[in-house]
Amino acid sequence: MHSEDRYNPQHIDSLPPEIRNAIYHRCSTPRALHPFASYFDNSQRIVLHFEHFYCDQRHTFCNPSVCLHQVWVFVGGHYRLVRSFYAPVGD
Repeated sequence: MHSEDRYNPQHIDSLPPEIRNAIYHRCSTPRALHPFASYFDNSQRIVLHFEHFYCDQRHTFCNPSVCLHQVWVFVGGHYRLVRSFYAPVGD
């Protein structure tokens, strides 16, 4: 029986380079569950949900009531961070 690694490195490695680099800048060994990144508008907008992210410094992304969310938008050939905010887990 095959058991998928819930924290598959592909969940980080498949992100666009700008987003992936920003994540590696904040965490040297990031791990993410499948719902970490949500894609909208034909991948023109990507929303990251840090409640599905694991890093040794996890406390910098979540507290008991809210977690960091980031919105990245494809503009001028590159992804740019346009919004960072804290929202209840699951939003």
